[in-house]
Amino acid sequence: METIYDSARVPEADRIGAWQEVAVRGTVTVRMRSLDPAGFMAHLAAVELGDCRLIAMNYSPLALRRTPRLVRQSDPEQYQVVLVRHGRPGIEQAGHSGLPGPGDLVVHDSSRPFEAFVGPEQGRVQCLMVQVPKRLLHLPHREIASLLATPLTGDEGTGRLLAGFMTALTAECPENAGQAARLGRVLTDLTETFLAHHLDRLTAVPGESRERVLYLRILSFVDDHLPAEWLDPRAVADAHRISLRTLYRVFGAQGTTPAAHIRHRRLERCRVDLADPNLRQFTVHAVAARWGFPRPAEFTRAFRTAYGVPPGEWRERARDRERHAWPTGRHAQPSIREGSGATVVPERTPATGPRSASR
Repeated sequence: METIYDSARVPEADRIGAWQEVAVRGTVTVRMRSLDPAGFMAHLAAVELGDCRLIAMNYSPLALRRTPRLVRQSDPEQYQVVLVRHGRPGIEQAGHSGLPGPGDLVVHDSSRPFEAFVGPEQGRVQCLMVQVPKRLLHLPHREIASLLATPLTGDEGTGRLLAGFMTALTAECPENAGQAARLGRVLTDLTETFLAHHLDRLTAVPGESRERVLYLRILSFVDDHLPAEWLDPRAVADAHRISLRTLYRVFGAQGTTPAAHIRHRRLERCRVDLADPNLRQFTVHAVAARWGFPRPAEFTRAFRTAYGVPPGEWRERARDRERHAWPTGRHAQPSIREGSGATVVPERTPATGPRSASR
């Protein structure tokens, strides 16, 4: 993400005025008042994703107001979905009011007046905001109005997918305009499906969008249940209340199969854990068994095919890299992080069946 404003780089006397100018350009026109002028701090970064925009903000206590006159003067005609990561900002719009906390999502409408505030007791608020043009959504605006300024959970279902995708995008910049546009389409799909779920209007979402979101939901489900011995294409299809044929079609559109994806993700977790010095007490086959490979010979063949070396040699190579990268002796603190980072090996494989993923 590109940093647009950082109060630490602005003279203290100019911080509030510069923040208002930048925040207005990045979001919507508002009247702003700092509730702690002497200690005002703020930061804003953004990334353009085709028709959408993702913004990361944190700021100290302030009050905002978007009046009917300001709406008439400037309206980008978009919905803004905010993910609160820290703090508890207040919002009032369309007769609704809410005080969302960390992990909550809240929807704003740029075409309506609103008031927002962060009290001095809250300290600095951190949040992510996705801006989606109204013209891209297929849901009636009068129905979306019922969700405005209402805290909605980002910890389950499509809310979890949307919050997770927004968070992941803060760490990766699109390589080109085409990739940015594709990420923007996924973000739009997730936003619309999230809203449709809360309105009980999923049938209003186009089939292609629903299928893309279904694919993301399945990926999340698979990652959550990788250690489970029962995890296979049939279990995935049953958990999502779809046929095996539909499941294979969804994965076929991505150039893979459900079984291949499950095997790949399990191998990736094994690869990371085998390189982690904190997990040396586990044997190679213990690590494999914890990630769904109960048969040692099958695991060794699969690992060698995927990475070109047997798992034991991979672990030794990681140990050699560790020796060369860190000093020896009692003060050395070796640590290797591969892929997405160290993964704690589960204490046990879940014994229960898959939970429903249809919500």
